[in-house]
Order: sequence, then structure tokens, then C-alpha cells
Amino acid sequence: MPKRLVVCCDGTWNRPDQSKNGAPAPTNVSKLALGVAREDPVGNPQLLFYQHGVGTRRFERIRGGALGLGLSRNVRDCYRFLVENYEPGDELYFFGFSRGAFTARSTAGLVRNAGVLRPKHVDRVNDAYRLYRARDETRRPRAIEAQIFRRMYSHPESEIKFLGVWDTVGSLGIPIDGLRLPLVTKLWSFHDTTLSSRVRFAYHALAIDEHRKPFTPTLWEQQQDATGQTLEQVWFAGVHSDVGGGYSEPDLAEIPLLWMVE
Repeated sequence: MPKRLVVCCDGTWNRPDQSKNGAPAPTNVSKLALGVAREDPVGNPQLLFYQHGVGTRRFERIRGGALGLGLSRNVRDCYRFLVENYEPGDELYFFGFSRGAFTARSTAGLVRNAGVLRPKHVDRVNDAYRLYRARDETRRPRAIEAQIFRRMYSHPESEIKFLGVWDTVGSLGIPIDGLRLPLVTKLWSFHDTTLSSRVRFAYHALAIDEHRKPFTPTLWEQQQDATGQTLEQVWFAGVHSDVGGGYSEPDLAEIPLLWMVE
């Protein structure tokens, strides 16, 4: 029986039990994750992987939030969940907010480049990640090296059914001005902002009232030959956390949440 694999990646410093001014302040990612049932309405299993934001542990809060440390681990952890659970015919759903949006989008790019490894090749997760992170044209998805890698180690081409993100910001989603070190940005930023052709439905909620430089949005660009693909990028009232959640007064955040769920 086919199943849904649902990957939810939270934003920097965000976790389900966080609070602001003594009141619960969950993000839209954590709300959505809590709403994922074990089965869909027709009885197909749904497996959830929830990942809290980079830097949520006390000693990582500044180091992880400011410099992007932990991004590599987060992407590989999401990918490893897919490798350990995916079977041909399963549907893949990715969600993310802020830095988690970077993780979700990067994981989608990793799937496009390396495919989803067959379980017996789980020891090649790091190899798949290195293939994805390579900057030269010889390792792009359509390049010979990537095609050979997928043919040898991965399932047949895997489609990502749904990729939904709230307010992807900057090349890394780093929400602290003045700490965007050139080396860090060079190492970890998006390869490009083109939406993968393997994504069927892509939705991006953006904050129209956010003017802080570190929160400059990173929009998708759609490939010209992306036939059958749906891409919507919609602006919502409010600033970064009004769109992705995380404030104790969540009224504005509920609107883009409902839009994404629908």
C-alpha cells in the first residue's frame, strides 16, 4: 500500500513547545506536523518526520543561528528518513519555515540530483549529499555522473508531490544582520533558486511587510519546460513570523497556514 512521507522542517530556534511572554507560540510548521494523522482519509499510512530548527539547543543558539551550522546535518537527516522509509509509489510532502524552508528546498534538490537511495545503500547518504553540494556542471542532475549515481544506487525517478514553504529568506535564511560571513554564504547558500522539475506542486507564502535586509525573500524561478507543475508564490500581510508563525498572537499566521493546508 502506498504511503505518504511528510517532512516538516522548522525555522531557526523554533520548536513545538516554544512560548513568548508566557503564552504558547508554535510555528505553522509545528502546527501542521501536529495535525498529520497516521492515515489519510482512505486508509493510506502517513509517516511524519519533524525537525526542530537549527540552534534550538542552548549552546547552539547563537552559533547555529548566526553561522548556519547544522544545515548540512539537517538536510542529511531529512534525506536519511526518506531512504529508510521510501518505497516506489510513495508520495513525498515537504514543508518548511525560514531556515527550515532552506532545508526543505535543499532536500528536494538532493532528491532531484541523487534520487532516493535504496535502503541497502543507506551508507551512501554522505556520497549523495556531496554529489548534490558539488558546484561544477559535471554533477548537475542531467550530467552523466549524477545519472550513473542514480542508476547504481537509487530507486527509479521519485516525484515530490508537494513542497510548501513559509518565507524562505536570504541565501541561508540567516535572520541576523552583520554575521553573513562570505565563506559561510559561499559554502552553504542555494545552488540556484530554480524549482526542481521533479516537484509537482510548490507553494510559497511570503511576508509583504518585512523590510529588514536579512529577511529578503528568496523566491523560486520556474523552469520553462516544467509542464504539469503548479507553482504559487503569494504575499501575505505581516512580517516574517506573522507568515510562518512563532508569535504568541497568531491571528495573521493562521491565514497562510490555512492557505497552505487547503
